[in-house]
Amino acid sequence: MSSEWFYGLDKSIQNRLIDLFYNIYKIIPESDKLNDLENLKLRNELNEYKLNGVGTILNSINELEHKLEKTKNEVIENQLKLENKLTSNDKKGIIGERWIQDILTSIRCRFTDVTKKKGSCDFYCKSDTCEFLIESKNCEIVNKKHIQDFKKDVIYSIENDKNDINFAIFVAHRHKHFDVNLEFLPVNNKIIFLMYIADAFNYPDRLINGIDICKNLSNNLTYNENITNKINEINGILNQMNELEEISSDLQKDINKMDDSNKKLVNQISVIKESILNIVEPTTIYKKEVNKIAIELFKKNPNFTAKMLEEEISLKIEGILIKPSSIISNIGGINKIKEYIKDTLKFTE
Repeated sequence: MSSEWFYGLDKSIQNRLIDLFYNIYKIIPESDKLNDLENLKLRNELNEYKLNGVGTILNSINELEHKLEKTKNEVIENQLKLENKLTSNDKKGIIGERWIQDILTSIRCRFTDVTKKKGSCDFYCKSDTCEFLIESKNCEIVNKKHIQDFKKDVIYSIENDKNDINFAIFVAHRHKHFDVNLEFLPVNNKIIFLMYIADAFNYPDRLINGIDICKNLSNNLTYNENITNKINEINGILNQMNELEEISSDLQKDINKMDDSNKKLVNQISVIKESILNIVEPTTIYKKEVNKIAIELFKKNPNFTAKMLEEEISLKIEGILIKPSSIISNIGGINKIKEYIKDTLKFTE
């Protein structure tokens, strides 16, 4: 297929599509959590989207982005299911680290995997304005030693590796809550911000938001006598944000359940409606319309057959729930309909 349709789009839409296609091909093929059928389904949807062309491109882009987000969530859910079968902490750690890699890739953040390097956390990351570390901890309970080791690694990275770190983020994938979301650590006359992300598997945006917040703090907040008060104020806001995220998530789950229940009710109503129409004498519902259609058909072809009348009924009666052959039979059959037509036309003459 020619790519002219793509280059004819507005530049902002081109960039949005590039991001979308990149994320789809990045997340889906590399995930061994989705089966081949699910992969094929999403790829077919992508191909159909491409073939739609310019005419429907703006109407489809939001839907595909929603499908991508849903697929990310399915990947996370499958990761969690897989973890329940694992006994090796190393394997669990790899899953958590891969999850962070996907997040960093999605926001186009440059990073280096330094998990095997002493005193370096798990990822060394670099943006245009900041350098930072990320520690991944895929366990249900984070203890004090985990936090102490995290702080030691941050200090070691600055003092021994000479990294110009602005902040560091501790990502707990399954641990549900931290008493402190943000604090600062003085190292070599410099303030290093430390952020703690809880329940990351269920709330992937927390890591993205955490990176943005720490960047902003690093670029705008300097050490002074008011820094502790400012950090406490930010912690209060972060706690509120986390609570709202959890409430929103619970509400969305309830909405999804309601949507599913509503679809089931609509299906049940359709079944009941069809059952009623199959029981009620069709002459009270369709007789007048069928006779009118039959008269029009008779004028075109006096020798019309039952099959021809059935086709006309299917075309001209919208939303019909009963087979046209059943309607004709219950009215009295094709011969009785033709007798009615002759009597009606004779009367009108």
